[in-house]
Amino acid sequence: MRRFLTVISCALALLSCTKALDPGSIVKTTITVDDPTDVTPFSANISARVIPGTGVTYAWPNMLFSTSPYPEGNNMGHNGFSGDDSDRKYTFFFRDLKPGTTYYYRASVEYEMVFDYKTVYSETKSFSTPALEPFIVTHPIESEPNLIMRGSLSVAPELIPSEYSLSYYFSCGTRNSTTGEMIVEEVRGAHRESDESFTADFPWTVGENTVGFFKAGVFYYGEYYWGEEQTFTK
Repeated sequence: MRRFLTVISCALALLSCTKALDPGSIVKTTITVDDPTDVTPFSANISARVIPGTGVTYAWPNMLFSTSPYPEGNNMGHNGFSGDDSDRKYTFFFRDLKPGTTYYYRASVEYEMVFDYKTVYSETKSFSTPALEPFIVTHPIESEPNLIMRGSLSVAPELIPSEYSLSYYFSCGTRNSTTGEMIVEEVRGAHRESDESFTADFPWTVGENTVGFFKAGVFYYGEYYWGEEQTFTK
Protein backbone atom coordinates (compact mmCIF):
# COMPACT_ATOMS: atom_id res chain seq x y z
CA MET A 1 0.00 0.00 0.00
CA ARG A 2 2.85 2.32 0.88
CA ARG A 3 4.50 1.65 -2.52
CA PHE A 4 1.22 2.39 -4.31
CA LEU A 5 0.85 5.69 -2.47
CA THR A 6 4.45 6.55 -3.34
CA VAL A 7 3.78 5.96 -7.06
CA ILE A 8 0.62 8.07 -6.92
CA SER A 9 2.49 10.82 -5.11
CA CYS A 10 5.23 10.84 -7.76
CA ALA A 11 2.66 10.97 -10.53
CA LEU A 12 0.83 13.87 -8.90
CA ALA A 13 4.11 15.66 -8.39
CA LEU A 14 5.02 15.21 -12.07
CA LEU A 15 1.59 16.45 -13.09
CA SER A 16 1.88 19.51 -10.86
CA CYS A 17 5.33 20.26 -12.30
CA THR A 18 3.96 19.94 -15.83
CA LYS A 19 1.09 22.26 -15.02
CA ALA A 20 3.51 24.71 -13.47
CA LEU A 21 5.43 24.98 -16.72
CA ASP A 22 4.95 28.01 -18.86
CA PRO A 23 2.71 26.82 -21.76
CA GLY A 24 5.10 28.50 -24.13
CA SER A 25 7.97 26.30 -22.94
CA ILE A 26 6.20 22.94 -23.42
CA VAL A 27 7.62 21.02 -26.40
CA LYS A 28 5.33 18.64 -28.27
CA THR A 29 6.62 15.28 -29.46
CA THR A 30 7.14 15.21 -33.24
CA ILE A 31 8.63 12.90 -35.85
CA THR A 32 9.88 13.79 -39.32
CA VAL A 33 10.94 11.68 -42.30
CA ASP A 34 13.67 12.25 -44.86
CA ASP A 35 13.68 11.48 -48.55
CA PRO A 36 14.88 7.93 -49.27
CA THR A 37 18.54 7.21 -49.94
CA ASP A 38 20.37 4.41 -51.77
CA VAL A 39 17.32 3.70 -53.92
CA THR A 40 17.69 0.76 -56.31
CA PRO A 41 15.07 -1.20 -58.27
CA PHE A 42 14.86 -3.52 -55.25
CA SER A 43 15.69 -1.56 -52.10
CA ALA A 44 15.72 1.79 -50.29
CA ASN A 45 16.70 3.28 -46.93
CA ILE A 46 14.50 5.84 -45.17
CA SER A 47 15.41 7.85 -42.08
CA ALA A 48 13.14 9.34 -39.43
CA ARG A 49 13.99 11.70 -36.60
CA VAL A 50 12.15 11.84 -33.28
CA ILE A 51 11.98 15.03 -31.23
CA PRO A 52 10.73 14.02 -27.76
CA GLY A 53 8.39 16.43 -26.08
CA THR A 54 8.33 17.73 -22.53
CA GLY A 55 7.87 14.96 -19.95
CA VAL A 56 8.31 12.09 -22.42
CA THR A 57 9.91 9.07 -20.75
CA TYR A 58 9.79 6.60 -23.65
CA ALA A 59 9.54 6.88 -27.44
CA TRP A 60 9.52 4.09 -30.05
CA PRO A 61 9.57 4.92 -33.81
CA ASN A 62 8.08 2.92 -36.67
CA MET A 63 7.81 3.32 -40.44
CA LEU A 64 4.49 2.77 -42.24
CA PHE A 65 5.16 1.69 -45.81
CA SER A 66 2.79 0.68 -48.60
CA THR A 67 1.91 0.95 -52.28
CA SER A 68 -1.29 2.67 -51.10
CA PRO A 69 -1.29 6.48 -50.88
CA TYR A 70 -2.52 6.09 -47.30
CA PRO A 71 -0.08 3.80 -45.48
CA GLU A 72 -1.68 2.45 -42.31
CA GLY A 73 -0.13 -0.01 -39.92
CA ASN A 74 2.70 -2.23 -41.04
CA ASN A 75 1.47 -2.70 -44.60
CA MET A 76 4.96 -3.71 -45.63
CA GLY A 77 7.40 -4.62 -42.91
CA HIS A 78 10.89 -3.17 -42.96
CA ASN A 79 14.00 -5.33 -42.83
CA GLY A 80 15.34 -3.88 -39.60
CA PHE A 81 16.59 -0.46 -38.64
CA SER A 82 19.49 1.24 -36.93
CA GLY A 83 19.44 4.29 -34.75
CA ASP A 84 21.23 6.42 -32.23
CA ASP A 85 19.34 7.55 -29.16
CA SER A 86 21.73 10.48 -28.84
CA ASP A 87 20.34 12.26 -31.88
CA ARG A 88 17.07 10.26 -32.17
CA LYS A 89 17.64 9.50 -35.86
CA TYR A 90 16.60 6.05 -37.07
CA THR A 91 17.17 4.54 -40.51
CA PHE A 92 14.81 1.84 -41.77
CA PHE A 93 15.92 -0.65 -44.42
CA PHE A 94 13.46 -1.89 -47.05
CA ARG A 95 14.37 -4.81 -49.29
CA ASP A 96 12.64 -7.00 -51.89
CA LEU A 97 10.90 -4.03 -53.48
CA LYS A 98 9.60 -4.21 -57.03
CA PRO A 99 11.19 -2.26 -59.90
CA GLY A 100 9.21 0.61 -61.41
CA THR A 101 6.83 0.85 -58.44
CA THR A 102 5.68 3.87 -56.42
CA TYR A 103 5.76 3.49 -52.64
CA TYR A 104 4.27 5.72 -49.94
CA TYR A 105 5.58 6.05 -46.42
CA ARG A 106 5.21 7.96 -43.19
CA ALA A 107 6.79 7.57 -39.78
CA SER A 108 5.07 7.19 -36.43
CA VAL A 109 6.28 7.34 -32.86
CA GLU A 110 4.56 5.93 -29.81
CA TYR A 111 5.58 7.65 -26.62
CA GLU A 112 4.80 7.47 -22.92
CA MET A 113 4.01 10.52 -20.86
CA VAL A 114 2.73 10.29 -17.28
CA PHE A 115 1.39 6.72 -17.65
CA ASP A 116 -0.37 7.58 -20.90
CA TYR A 117 0.58 6.30 -24.36
CA LYS A 118 0.18 8.52 -27.39
CA THR A 119 1.08 8.24 -31.10
CA VAL A 120 1.96 10.97 -33.56
CA TYR A 121 2.69 10.74 -37.28
CA SER A 122 4.87 12.50 -39.80
CA GLU A 123 3.77 13.73 -43.20
CA THR A 124 3.32 11.16 -45.98
CA LYS A 125 5.94 11.04 -48.73
CA SER A 126 6.47 8.89 -51.79
CA PHE A 127 9.19 7.69 -54.15
CA SER A 128 9.50 5.32 -57.11
CA THR A 129 12.02 2.56 -57.65
CA PRO A 130 13.85 2.67 -61.00
CA ALA A 131 12.29 0.59 -63.75
CA LEU A 132 14.08 -2.57 -64.76
CA GLU A 133 13.46 -2.69 -68.51
CA PRO A 134 15.69 -4.95 -70.59
CA PHE A 135 16.28 -3.93 -74.18
CA ILE A 136 18.16 -5.13 -77.23
CA VAL A 137 21.60 -3.66 -77.79
CA THR A 138 22.11 -5.32 -81.17
CA HIS A 139 19.70 -6.90 -83.61
CA PRO A 140 20.11 -10.61 -84.25
CA ILE A 141 23.15 -11.42 -86.29
CA GLU A 142 21.54 -13.07 -89.29
CA SER A 143 23.79 -16.05 -89.69
CA GLU A 144 22.47 -19.53 -90.12
CA PRO A 145 21.88 -21.78 -88.34
CA ASN A 146 21.68 -19.54 -85.25
CA LEU A 147 20.66 -16.01 -84.30
CA ILE A 148 22.96 -14.28 -81.85
CA MET A 149 21.34 -11.56 -79.74
CA ARG A 150 22.79 -9.21 -77.17
CA GLY A 151 20.64 -7.47 -74.56
CA SER A 152 21.16 -4.97 -71.77
CA LEU A 153 19.32 -3.30 -68.88
CA SER A 154 17.90 0.20 -68.52
CA VAL A 155 19.53 0.75 -65.11
CA ALA A 156 23.18 1.28 -64.28
CA PRO A 157 25.01 -1.81 -62.97
CA GLU A 158 25.70 -0.09 -59.63
CA LEU A 159 21.94 0.08 -59.01
CA ILE A 160 21.77 -3.70 -58.81
CA PRO A 161 23.02 -4.71 -55.35
CA SER A 162 25.32 -7.70 -55.27
CA GLU A 163 22.93 -9.70 -53.07
CA TYR A 164 20.29 -9.72 -55.81
CA SER A 165 20.70 -12.43 -58.40
CA LEU A 166 19.06 -11.73 -61.74
CA SER A 167 18.44 -14.37 -64.38
CA TYR A 168 18.64 -13.15 -67.99
CA TYR A 169 16.40 -14.41 -70.77
CA PHE A 170 15.47 -13.93 -74.39
CA SER A 171 12.16 -14.79 -75.99
CA CYS A 172 12.28 -15.49 -79.71
CA GLY A 173 9.74 -16.89 -82.16
CA THR A 174 7.77 -16.43 -85.34
CA ARG A 175 4.29 -15.34 -86.37
CA ASN A 176 2.36 -15.63 -89.61
CA SER A 177 3.04 -12.37 -91.45
CA THR A 178 -0.57 -12.18 -92.69
CA THR A 179 -2.66 -13.29 -89.70
CA GLY A 180 -0.24 -12.54 -86.90
CA GLU A 181 -0.88 -16.00 -85.48
CA MET A 182 1.87 -17.39 -83.27
CA ILE A 183 3.79 -20.21 -84.93
CA VAL A 184 6.45 -20.91 -82.36
CA GLU A 185 7.97 -19.20 -79.32
CA GLU A 186 10.91 -20.19 -77.22
CA VAL A 187 12.23 -18.65 -74.01
CA ARG A 188 15.88 -19.31 -73.49
CA GLY A 189 18.28 -18.39 -70.73
CA ALA A 190 21.01 -15.94 -71.65
CA HIS A 191 24.68 -15.87 -70.84
CA ARG A 192 25.83 -12.84 -68.87
CA GLU A 193 28.83 -11.36 -70.61
CA SER A 194 29.40 -8.50 -68.19
CA ASP A 195 27.56 -6.17 -65.82
CA GLU A 196 26.09 -4.45 -68.85
CA SER A 197 25.15 -7.11 -71.38
CA PHE A 198 24.06 -10.69 -71.91
CA THR A 199 23.75 -12.87 -75.01
CA ALA A 200 21.90 -15.93 -76.30
CA ASP A 201 21.82 -18.06 -79.44
CA PHE A 202 18.58 -19.18 -81.07
CA PRO A 203 17.93 -21.56 -83.95
CA TRP A 204 17.21 -19.78 -87.23
CA THR A 205 13.49 -20.47 -87.73
CA VAL A 206 12.20 -17.61 -89.86
CA GLY A 207 10.90 -18.80 -93.23
CA GLU A 208 8.65 -17.54 -95.99
CA ASN A 209 5.52 -15.61 -94.95
CA THR A 210 6.70 -15.38 -91.36
CA VAL A 211 7.90 -12.59 -89.13
CA GLY A 212 10.41 -13.20 -86.39
CA PHE A 213 10.16 -11.47 -83.04
CA PHE A 214 12.43 -11.25 -80.04
CA LYS A 215 12.65 -9.46 -76.70
CA ALA A 216 15.07 -9.41 -73.80
CA GLY A 217 14.04 -10.06 -70.23
CA VAL A 218 15.15 -10.73 -66.67
CA PHE A 219 13.61 -12.90 -63.99
CA TYR A 220 13.53 -11.60 -60.45
CA TYR A 221 11.55 -12.56 -57.37
CA GLY A 222 9.04 -14.71 -59.22
CA GLU A 223 8.35 -12.31 -62.09
CA TYR A 224 9.63 -11.71 -65.63
CA TYR A 225 10.45 -8.17 -66.72
CA TRP A 226 10.41 -7.97 -70.52
CA GLY A 227 11.63 -5.24 -72.78
CA GLU A 228 9.86 -4.02 -75.88
CA GLU A 229 9.32 -6.63 -78.55
CA GLN A 230 11.12 -6.17 -81.86
CA THR A 231 10.53 -7.90 -85.18
CA PHE A 232 12.61 -8.93 -88.19
CA THR A 233 12.09 -10.74 -91.47
CA LYS A 234 14.31 -13.03 -93.46
